[in-house]
Amino acid sequence: MIVPHFFKQSAISQRILRGSLALLLAAVCGGSTHAGSVLAFGNYGDQNLADGPREGNPLIPGLFADPSLAKFGDTYYIYSTTDGFGWETGRWVVWKSKDFVHWSFSGESFPEITGKKNWAPGHPIFRDGKYWFPFTCHGDHNYLAVGDTPEGPFHFANHGAPISGSIDAELFVDDDGTPYLLSGNVRPEIRKLKPDLSGVESKVCTLDYHKGYVEGGFLFKRNGIYYAAAANNGYAEYRIIYAMSDKLEGPWRYPTNNIIIEPNPADHLWGTGHGNILKIPGTDEWILIYLRSRMGECVDPFRDGNVYRQVCAERIGFNSDGAIKQV
Repeated sequence: MIVPHFFKQSAISQRILRGSLALLLAAVCGGSTHAGSVLAFGNYGDQNLADGPREGNPLIPGLFADPSLAKFGDTYYIYSTTDGFGWETGRWVVWKSKDFVHWSFSGESFPEITGKKNWAPGHPIFRDGKYWFPFTCHGDHNYLAVGDTPEGPFHFANHGAPISGSIDAELFVDDDGTPYLLSGNVRPEIRKLKPDLSGVESKVCTLDYHKGYVEGGFLFKRNGIYYAAAANNGYAEYRIIYAMSDKLEGPWRYPTNNIIIEPNPADHLWGTGHGNILKIPGTDEWILIYLRSRMGECVDPFRDGNVYRQVCAERIGFNSDGAIKQV
């Protein structure tokens, strides 16, 4: 079982940054690990070398956001929004890695949604021989994408019919194989899906964190406890909070200190939000993947119509009562 080098020790974790730089240089020099040319590579986002800290973040080069992390077989996959193109967003790519250090992508993964206010791809699941994930498109509805491989190409599932209104959605499959969808902002809802993922079967519950605006929710389960996390506040003040429950339908508990990660102004670290959590199969190791503002900057989408964000990762831990330790 591969445990990401990022989490072993600080000296080794710096390999991520070096690996990302090497990956970027390969693309600039016309290598085959990316799109093959400077022009083509640049079309996927602002691939400038931001001056980040040396703890291994950002995880991948360039400006991407709203990340989701999955592992299928021996490969990790990152799904994300492409920044630098305004609210319309850029082309989608799927990053992949065997060791969580060296990342690459093989080209555009979902061409038909480029420029259609698409963002926030959720964690994919494998079901009925296909790979499925939810995403926001047209800026106000969530849809399901489906493909034959984890990196696509993907296309609209269910004949292009939306799976829910609002924005941001995440799939979750319980131990008995039942699929659910967490979606929406402000007061997200959990819905039970039909077995073939063709639509919603019933509403399960509504979440209310009592901490203002939330979006980018996701679900996971550990030791019989359900966790419903979400991005709270927004832009420079982005952070991730969570709730806990013994049953998916509730009641949900909202710990007093229910923050997983939040900005650290002393380190010029802003906008730490919107991601998800992956358990490394066969272990009790859990990875938080999230976005942050480009290092040293405060996200301000009203400055020039753009946001400039990066993808990062941290390991998370739990207390004996199941509460999540703040990063």
